[in-house]
Amino acid sequence: MRIYRCIELIQTQPEKVYWHRQNQWARIYIFFIKNILQMEGNYLMMKEVVKEELRNVEG
Repeated sequence: MRIYRCIELIQTQPEKVYWHRQNQWARIYIFFIKNILQMEGNYLMMKEVVKEELRNVEG
């Protein structure tokens, strides 16, 4: 059985953040950690499906 899942777009950004203002870097860092952990969790759920699809593409 093959499972097809499609991810078209993942987009998120913190509100009212200016990347060049050092006093906001802690807020930006927390934002990245929170979202990277969520992305990693999503990848781990689909890891085997991704591996199988890559094997099929590579031949």
